Amino acid sequence: MFSLCYEFSCEEELFQYFNNELEKRNKPFLEEFIKEKSYMIPHPTHPYEIGRVIKVTSNRLSLVSIDSNFYSVPDKYVSCKTLEAIVYVNYINIYDQKSNLIATHEKKDGQGNYSIKFSHFIETFFKKPGAIRNSAALKQAPLILQTIFNNYFITEPQKFLYFLLETNAFDDLDLIGVELGILKRKFGPRTNPKYLGPKSTYKYPQTYSSDSLNEICMNQLQHIAQTFNQGENK
Repeated sequence: MFSLCYEFSCEEELFQYFNNELEKRNKPFLEEFIKEKSYMIPHPTHPYEIGRVIKVTSNRLSLVSIDSNFYSVPDKYVSCKTLEAIVYVNYINIYDQKSNLIATHEKKDGQGNYSIKFSHFIETFFKKPGAIRNSAALKQAPLILQTIFNNYFITEPQKFLYFLLETNAFDDLDLIGVELGILKRKFGPRTNPKYLGPKSTYKYPQTYSSDSLNEICMNQLQHIAQTFNQGENK
């Protein structure tokens, strides 16, 4: 802003002058804006969507086609014509006719690619459990689930489905992986699922009391001090 006044005794005086000049110059426009505001519609109560909203239809395989790629939805929505998807830059949300979120997928690049989630086909696999072994759903499942199936349930696929449902495995994959020794421990202990037989022999990291931690810290500090003292003596 150009100003005829360019000398001020302090920074606060400059800011006050600046605000006063802005109010003076904006006053006629502000009055018009107040009049115009009465004709505006209310601001939306929900956040603006930055994704692309499209109508989609699931086929007989419970897949929807979006931008020439295919994404799974729960099998109870097979051949459903009233689904809606919101396509974001990196992921896709799919909703049913009541606006309930039923599936989320990472967005695929290119064409002819598939994103299939094992949890979407539980009901189908209960009818044909033998199909699990060579299914695309298992091949795209997290490595932990594949390992559990191949190590424990390859001859009893139906028990694998009960295991997934009764242990909430889709929510607790990391915890189950730790219990089986597939992953390193990052969380607290977990009750061993009854379907997996004897409890894992995986040894959890040692824990320390506050007194032992203080002792360890003091030893480390003494070692560091000795190291510096040796350097100075040289």
